[in-house]
Amino acid sequence: MKNASMKKNTVVALAVMSIFAAANVAHAAIHQETATATWTANASKTTTAKLAVDVDSTVNPEFIYNSTDGFGTVDAPFKLTVSGEGSATAFTLAAKTISTNILTAAVGASTLNVGVMSGTTMLGATDTTIFDAATPGSYDPDFNPLSTSYNDNVDRDVNSKFTLKVINSTNDSGANVAPFAMPNTTWSGDVKVVFTANWTVPV
Repeated sequence: MKNASMKKNTVVALAVMSIFAAANVAHAAIHQETATATWTANASKTTTAKLAVDVDSTVNPEFIYNSTDGFGTVDAPFKLTVSGEGSATAFTLAAKTISTNILTAAVGASTLNVGVMSGTTMLGATDTTIFDAATPGSYDPDFNPLSTSYNDNVDRDVNSKFTLKVINSTNDSGANVAPFAMPNTTWSGDVKVVFTANWTVPV
């Protein structure tokens, strides 16, 4: 019986120790600290809208005189590359001449003044709208792809052409004369057109 009593006490003692250990854990304090990281962040957005024009420098428009219609007309092909702007809500494309577009004679002082036509419209020194995405059917169908691509972040190539025609000719004395009265020579010079694209974007 003595041995049994001792064994029982031992069991009780172990149970008491377990209770005290549990009590110590339950009353443990938690110390907590926090630290904050701060970054000064910036963001920027620049437009993707771009406009470029390319002409084939190996093919130069050449007027050939004939007795029926003088110097006639010649085509001036070009390729526009328009990069869209995703936030745009409207788009227009305009063109104008930026010089006198005078061809000068290789011999003598005679000149030819060249006009540039977009369809049936003669371009001048102020902008002429040649495409508006709001009314694409009113303009040259060559530009129709721009009606949906102007507000996409993509590059769109448009191949089109203007028509060049001699609108005035002067002889060696500077007098305006009909083409048939011009001297037999050659003329050369630059014909320049500037394109302007406008995207309406959020402020």
